[in-house]
Amino acid sequence: MSPNASPQNTSPPSCSPLVSIIIPAYNAAETISRALDSVRAQTYRNLEVVVINDGSTDETAAIIRREYPEVRHVLQENAGPCVARNHGAQVATGEYIAFLDADDEYHPRKIERQLEIFEKTPDVSVCGTNGVIIHGQRVYPFNNPARPHLIDQGLRELIWGVHPVLASLMLRRDTFLEIGGYDASMKRWEDQDIFYRLAGCGHKVVELNEPLYIIHRVEGSRVTHAAVRRAEWAVRTMLPWNPDREDTPCSSPLDRRTWAYVLGDRAIVAAAECYREGGHEKAREILSMMDDALDRPAPIHAALRRLAKLSWPLFGAAAGLWRHWRSIERGYVRWGGLTGAVRQVYRRYIRNAEGDPSRWR
Repeated sequence: MSPNASPQNTSPPSCSPLVSIIIPAYNAAETISRALDSVRAQTYRNLEVVVINDGSTDETAAIIRREYPEVRHVLQENAGPCVARNHGAQVATGEYIAFLDADDEYHPRKIERQLEIFEKTPDVSVCGTNGVIIHGQRVYPFNNPARPHLIDQGLRELIWGVHPVLASLMLRRDTFLEIGGYDASMKRWEDQDIFYRLAGCGHKVVELNEPLYIIHRVEGSRVTHAAVRRAEWAVRTMLPWNPDREDTPCSSPLDRRTWAYVLGDRAIVAAAECYREGGHEKAREILSMMDDALDRPAPIHAALRRLAKLSWPLFGAAAGLWRHWRSIERGYVRWGGLTGAVRQVYRRYIRNAEGDPSRWR
């Protein structure tokens, strides 16, 4: 790669495998330069950059061809980010692959630091990272930076919402192809799904607790879509992990009680979100999915389900309270207790500006 930037020289890992960075791009003319400039600034040099242009109709292609001649620019008809990422993995030639969304960016040492983890811990199959979220004037860390430096992320941790930045994963290309890549049928939660399949099928997933991935969150981005559009997929990602099913992607490491509770919890929370946004029919559909999958839901979920059959307004109120409680509980676990959770709420919702994102780097 022929960069325009001159990053600080650092000592690379003892071996120098080729890393392919795959960027799906759809109408990304306003942000693609920021993403590609962050790749150019990487301290690790043996890189292949593959942009899968997912049927863009703006100036994305022209910008890449004019300003980034070193990038492999591959055109495809618009098919969504899952297909684009899978296409990128198919045409990539690197031993490792990493992903970057076209509206985000890397910290300059991201690839170098992840490769060091693979070199030092050969049993690791997948490495994600912590990150920084930039949302308007607010800048705050994705995960608690005070947690351990390297964290094992098994399926149990991942399904409870304790996970690295989902777009930050880096793994061996043959591992990605072995599990079939992203599920192209999924419209939402595809990032969670691939982490579940990797961890659930025995691949060791770790989080490097350094803020190496920068998320630019704006209204209208995929992460801020209405809950009614994404709620169904939060439930669908759990269905394959029923330990009693014979057609699971691999032998489920979950016991039935854990699986049933997570599925029921997600169904109730998802239905409450749909109800809040007026998607009553979608809420009914999600609760029917729970009925079909669970013959004996947890008592709290069974009680809320009966309430939905009795009165939708009562269900909306009770399930809304449950949704808020579960959000608080997950935040408590993810952020290391009450002090960490309160600190994150202050950073995210109260303080107007955290200043330069490099504070979290």
